[in-house]
Amino acid sequence: MTLIDSFFYIADLSHTQDEVYARLRLNTEHPVYAGHFPDQPVFPGALMVQTISEILGRALGAGFQISRADSIKFLTVLDPKQHPEIELAINYTEVQQGIMIDARLFAGAVIFFKLKAALKSA
Repeated sequence: MTLIDSFFYIADLSHTQDEVYARLRLNTEHPVYAGHFPDQPVFPGALMVQTISEILGRALGAGFQISRADSIKFLTVLDPKQHPEIELAINYTEVQQGIMIDARLFAGAVIFFKLKAALKSA
């Protein structure tokens, strides 16, 4: 299941030599929020990881999956009703085994999630 164009929509996507930036509009009515959690929706942590992988794949034109997570930090609960638009920044370095990333999901000064990981081609 892909999240792009169902769980969220890409409002802006840019890619430089070693960084991907995206502005995302969340689908606040997506069925996942009915179970996570009723009357108090929360963007699931597993979907934060998948969002990063999908956006990187879209920017680089390839599929990726995490092969090693060095650091995963959930810093602030992401309520899609309070933050229907979020940003994603991924700094990456290509290595022999795949790609090393340092990524974060945020809205302005509020950081929801940080991930440092190794990804390999899917």
